[in-house]
Amino acid sequence: MANLNLISMNVRGLNMPAKRSKALAEFQRLKGDVIFVQETHFREGSAPGFRNARYPTGYFSNFGETKSRGVAILFARHVPFTLQDVVTDPQGRFLMVKGMLGNTKLTFVNVYLPNRLQTKCLRKVLRRLSKFQEGFVVLGGDCNVSLDMPADCVQGGGSSVPSLRVQFRKLLSADRLIDCWHLSNPAVKDYTFYSHVFKKYSRIDYFFVEHKALEMVRSCKIGPITWLDHAPLLLSLALPNLVRTENAWRLNESLLSDPMTRAEVIASLENYFLENDTDDVRPATVWEAHKCVLRGAFNQLGTRRKKERTARTEELLREITALELTHKSDLDP
Repeated sequence: MANLNLISMNVRGLNMPAKRSKALAEFQRLKGDVIFVQETHFREGSAPGFRNARYPTGYFSNFGETKSRGVAILFARHVPFTLQDVVTDPQGRFLMVKGMLGNTKLTFVNVYLPNRLQTKCLRKVLRRLSKFQEGFVVLGGDCNVSLDMPADCVQGGGSSVPSLRVQFRKLLSADRLIDCWHLSNPAVKDYTFYSHVFKKYSRIDYFFVEHKALEMVRSCKIGPITWLDHAPLLLSLALPNLVRTENAWRLNESLLSDPMTRAEVIASLENYFLENDTDDVRPATVWEAHKCVLRGAFNQLGTRRKKERTARTEELLREITALELTHKSDLDP
């Protein structure tokens, strides 16, 4: 049994190279295996590349008329996903990808619903899904609907009307789709989006799974809102017989640009040869073994640098979360 970590995030456009790099780095920092991205703003026929060594595989549904809308699903390189079929939407509102993960058949559905006529759009998605789906369904994305008002919304205006929420919930119930975050946090109030226009927090980003897949849900969390106006939504699923692909070791070349790192590695090598380059050890053996020593030194230094960077990042995120909680409390009526 292994955990599969899914992330859903509305990125509000990825046509700037720096923003694409930042998004991919954020997905990696959050240890995402499968990433649901909304509002890529890629135009069909002229979309830029959106991948790196960590996330080499992606599927996209782009809008053909303007640089708006657009959704994507990315897979980390260590995820042994075997694709079977893909359905895209010419309006850039949804994307369906199905295939095998280990011995488990899954259908991933990423949606970006409009800010009006949400129920009509969802009905269209679910109708298409009924003809496409196989195995377990995981539906996620930005639905532009707050389902549990007022609990899921701190208002300053522009809230979802009750009739829309009722209709939306009925559609989900008919397909036996369960809100993973609410399931995991029944007594918690939190939000995934902050509207600067209306000065309002709301929970409009979701992961849904079918009733039969509830036992797979390990956790569902909302991250802090940092560089976007949407928070990342993090879902952890437990999948049987999921074996991750082994990653080949590669030197982190950025370590070579650090003079202190170079000095420590040189010192380790000098000490190794001083202790092992003796008459009773064959030169070929000494040479082959030094590669392991070199690799170990770089791994140790890389791990230390990563821990320092992670500690600083976590400290900043704790500060952001504390400020965010204060801001939410100030707006809470």
